[in-house]
Amino acid sequence: MVATLLGLSQGITLLLAKSLLLFDYERAYYHEYAVRFSGVLFAMKVILNSQADGYTNLHGFVVPAKHAAWAELVLIQLLVPGVSFLGHLGWILAGIVYL
Repeated sequence: MVATLLGLSQGITLLLAKSLLLFDYERAYYHEYAVRFSGVLFAMKVILNSQADGYTNLHGFVVPAKHAAWAELVLIQLLVPGVSFLGHLGWILAGIVYL
């Protein structure tokens, strides 16, 4: 599962980075991002919570469990602006594709 998610996420992230060049982004984004094991956790969170009907507590915010990965992506970007948005987005999308 991890190997499949790794391949999917890197492919998706590369496609997203290449697509930014179409919008006159100054520098290729794939030279700027680095995602570590936190990305695997994002993808697994998407898979784990895909069938969940309940709610989860995300650092004091109550959100539907299905949307916990998306809420955490936004929260991390607000609290730690240097984190790779595009990399983590690729992992979330890899989890969705895996499903």
